[in-house]
Amino acid sequence: MVVAQVSGNDLFLRNGETGNTEKIILDAMYMVDELKRFNRTAVIGILPRLGSGSHALSKAIGVNERLEDMCTPLGVRFVDPYNVFYGRADIYLPDGVHLNKRGRKSSGTW
Repeated sequence: MVVAQVSGNDLFLRNGETGNTEKIILDAMYMVDELKRFNRTAVIGILPRLGSGSHALSKAIGVNERLEDMCTPLGVRFVDPYNVFYGRADIYLPDGVHLNKRGRKSSGTW
C-alpha cells in the first residue's frame, strides 16, 4: 500500500497568504491516478498547523473536504488528520508545522 500525504507547504505561503487550492487538488488527483495504477493507495489530508489562524485553518479544512470528495469515487481511502492532530502541541516540533517523534508514531495508528 502507498500512503500519500498532501503537503500544506503550497497552501501556507511564507508571506502569510494562502496558495492556489485548485492547483493542490489537481496535483493530488494526478498523483492518486498515477499511484493507483501500481498499488493500493491512501491519501492523508493536510495536517493542522499550530497557531496558523482561522483563515488558514478553514482553507486547509476546505482542501481536505475536496480531497475526500475526490478519493471516494476513485476507491481510494482518505484519512483526515484533524481528528488526531488538531490542538495537540505535544506532537509537534516547536515550529508548529512538523511532527515530532510522538506525532510520527501517532500517524501510524490510522
